Amino acid sequence: GLAALEFILNEDLLGSVPPKESILKDRLKHPLIKDLRGKGLMYALIFEDFATSERVRKKALDLGLMTIGFLNIDNGLRISPPLTITETEMQAACDILLAAMD
Repeated sequence: GLAALEFILNEDLLGSVPPKESILKDRLKHPLIKDLRGKGLMYALIFEDFATSERVRKKALDLGLMTIGFLNIDNGLRISPPLTITETEMQAACDILLAAMD
């Protein structure tokens, strides 16, 4: 509600999005990724097929990072961290995703 909106505004969470988005866009480059779609902190990793997407999702979960798929894009994984994620945490999430693809 109102308290959440006040926190977002008072902590300038929206102003902290561009550098975190840059981390995602700069770091998430891998031959398995066919497309990276999104804006802000809402992104989708698109893979060749469902099997690859599911393998990466399961491996990332084993490594401590939860991602979810899409109902209408079976070869994609959704990346949507909270606005409060730090740049260090974003780097760590990218490390896990890249490790899950190897």
